[in-house]
Amino acid sequence: MSMSEGFLYKTFARRETHPARLGALARLQGLQAAPAHQCSVLEIGCGDGGNILPLAVRYPHSRFVGVDTDERLIEKGRRDAGALGLTNLSFECRDIRFYSGGPDTFDYIVCHGVFSWVSAEVQSAILATASAALAPEGVFFVSYNTLPGWRQRGALREVLRKGADEAQSDDVKERYAHAMSALSRLAREHDKTADLEARYLREAYERLQTSEPAYVVQEFLGEYNTPFLFQDFINVAGSYRLQFLSESRVVMMSADDLSPAVRHEIEALGDDIIAREQALDMIRNRTFRETLLCRSERTLQRGLRVEAFKALTMVSQYTPVNSSAASPRFQERTSGRELETPAGECSDVLRWLAACGPRGTTFADLFDRTRGESALSERELLIAVVTLWRSGFIDLLTEPLIEREGIEGIVKVGSWTQLQCKESSKVTSGLHDSYPLSAIEQKALTLAQGGMTFTALRTQLLADLPDAEVGRLLESLYERGFFI
Repeated sequence: MSMSEGFLYKTFARRETHPARLGALARLQGLQAAPAHQCSVLEIGCGDGGNILPLAVRYPHSRFVGVDTDERLIEKGRRDAGALGLTNLSFECRDIRFYSGGPDTFDYIVCHGVFSWVSAEVQSAILATASAALAPEGVFFVSYNTLPGWRQRGALREVLRKGADEAQSDDVKERYAHAMSALSRLAREHDKTADLEARYLREAYERLQTSEPAYVVQEFLGEYNTPFLFQDFINVAGSYRLQFLSESRVVMMSADDLSPAVRHEIEALGDDIIAREQALDMIRNRTFRETLLCRSERTLQRGLRVEAFKALTMVSQYTPVNSSAASPRFQERTSGRELETPAGECSDVLRWLAACGPRGTTFADLFDRTRGESALSERELLIAVVTLWRSGFIDLLTEPLIEREGIEGIVKVGSWTQLQCKESSKVTSGLHDSYPLSAIEQKALTLAQGGMTFTALRTQLLADLPDAEVGRLLESLYERGFFI
């Protein structure tokens, strides 16, 4: 990972990289992807292990290796792994150009927030490592900045780098302060200007003010930041015997929200998935991709494989806010964002899926549960579920991420969550998402560390909140996957 002295770049769990999720996308296209509970994972640019530590805790029979060039971050990861007593996770402080995993291969390789931010030589080493170390049925997750969308951000990067140079110093904190000061001046100068460029500068300053300084340093002040045309990236990957599998966020591959005329143009590209994806990048002015690659010699089965789909676990990313039949509203688990969905079959199915809780369900179980409540045929239910998946409302997994069904009985939290509660206000849930928690949420998780009945935990929290609010708090923690 490209790191700058002066700021510690903390890493957190990223749902998109979870092996159960990557494996589900691979199985849909014919790969026999390994299950999360018995797999091997290599993370290139692991930082302090915030993404793989909770996985190692959750899956003791899987093997995890993290590689990074920052000694401080690696040492932090090793300390945390030692505190948790993990024997299935190792950290290596090593430049990927000189990394040799030996004869071992990995079912999943993750490289988030690295590829665009390193030299061409290191990019080649990343692809060479993935080509050599990826198992025959393996999945390689890699994120990078993309064109044409990143051109505007590139201009912002030049503004910030020029401001940083005013510091006339190599001290990262000084360079960061001067860069933000320069952007602030520009934003103020264009405060009354209505053109798009001026508005972009103002919005960028507001956004970066609340961003972690380490992120600003890496994204905008670092030596390297190379955006790619998607088709160029895929061509380069192909020279390392890697091929395009999917985007991690399947909703990014959909054209359903575009106008009929634009959809017609996309459909005219036929089965050329690379051309389709490149066209979508142009239309959406996309700035960033999280791409999944696999070995080129594997023959993929494009299109929906119904039996493979039905075998996977479905988890709703939304929970209902109201039960209005006329204007149902749902809240996204990760962001808290609310939206109103059109009344109809998809809203009903999303409500049924949300009722299954964070453990999720299979298609067969969902069909059985809803037979008495729904007149939908199996085919109609399948169409609705696939539509919700392609629209980003549900996730597909090779297996449930958490085991408990419902919030009653004994509740407790995992060892990694316990450790994070002591060190940070941002904590990883059992669904592999990271959340900034309030003081009362942290208190609830701390109380439940050793295991406690739901009733006793509720009673303990009544000193801080009214009964109704305690109920909502505990339900929210459960829905986000914090209780195991």
